[in-house]
Amino acid sequence: MKHKLFILISFIFLSGMAFGQPGYIRQSVNLDRLLENDASLNRQYPSTYLLSIIIDETTTDFSKLALLRNHKELSFKIHTKTFPKEFNTIVFDSINKVYFSCNDITTDLSNIKGFKNAKEISIHNFAGTKIPKSFRDFNGLETLHIEYSKNINNIDALKNIESLRFVTIDCSSLKAFPTFNPKVQISHIKLNGVHNNLDFTNLNTLKKLGGVEITIPDELKEFPDYLSKDLKQILISGNILSVSNLTIYQNLEYIRIATTNLERLDVDFKGNTSIKNIGIFDNPKLKNIDAVYSCKGLEYLSLTALPALEEFDLKNLNLKQGLSISSTGIKTIKPIEKLEKLPKLYIKYNDYLKIDLESKGSKRDISNNGKLVK
Repeated sequence: MKHKLFILISFIFLSGMAFGQPGYIRQSVNLDRLLENDASLNRQYPSTYLLSIIIDETTTDFSKLALLRNHKELSFKIHTKTFPKEFNTIVFDSINKVYFSCNDITTDLSNIKGFKNAKEISIHNFAGTKIPKSFRDFNGLETLHIEYSKNINNIDALKNIESLRFVTIDCSSLKAFPTFNPKVQISHIKLNGVHNNLDFTNLNTLKKLGGVEITIPDELKEFPDYLSKDLKQILISGNILSVSNLTIYQNLEYIRIATTNLERLDVDFKGNTSIKNIGIFDNPKLKNIDAVYSCKGLEYLSLTALPALEEFDLKNLNLKQGLSISSTGIKTIKPIEKLEKLPKLYIKYNDYLKIDLESKGSKRDISNNGKLVK
């Protein structure tokens, strides 16, 4: 048996090498048809032998869950309104990470107690409105992702999970956050589906919170101005109308602005020295980035997919960590001599930028620029 496993795994890796891609096998199988050999391969080689267990209305042989109880990683496709009650009868002792895809059918997650030892849980396409109380017993849970689950309007079950550190929540129907136990360890929270009627106030009860990441599918007037002034990271994606409130957070170290319709990023950080890293990505209308020049402590800057941005001025910047400029409309960079001193420099695919600099070293790539310059 071991010899056969070795041959199979060797074949997978060699196939991957031959085609220039990581070698793996991906398989989806109904729990009723799960073979002991497949379960064993998935347990021993979870990143190579990928296995998704389907549970739907036809599934009857839940005794086969016992084949999975010692797995460290599991993936389920749940095509029923509720999680099967059999999930409560087996304790998955070794589980570290578990993924549930609910196919927009499942409305009840209550029968999830068997996975209380998991450190990371991902739930996609959940159709219910709240996270069940059973999550309160997940004392080792550190990371929770609940995405593409637009009906959720109650996450009170999370307020006392002290071990939580990273959370992703779909906020499409959420109006407010619970008052968290001050012992909860959440340091970064990602909020998808953010809207103007969402009250962020209770995020201030998260004493360890250092990073807030938001995605906006429709519109948000502005980033809230009442969160903890100790925030270190703010990441914004989507249609935000104003980012002027970012200047309130004087302890920020990293800012990311992506996929907005902003034309100007000209707020004044007044010589802020705490901001070390700024990333500006996929903003098709952005013409002005004066806000960048007001960050006196900035060490790394990334400008990507900014076709309306035509000029870039390095004069007041001292980028100790480096610079990346890709797929922009930049025509001139001045003073050009400052580029020579940057430890990392990536300037690529800027069609209107004619630049004559050598690309030497593993941390410098200057190529495919000036294609539209006559």
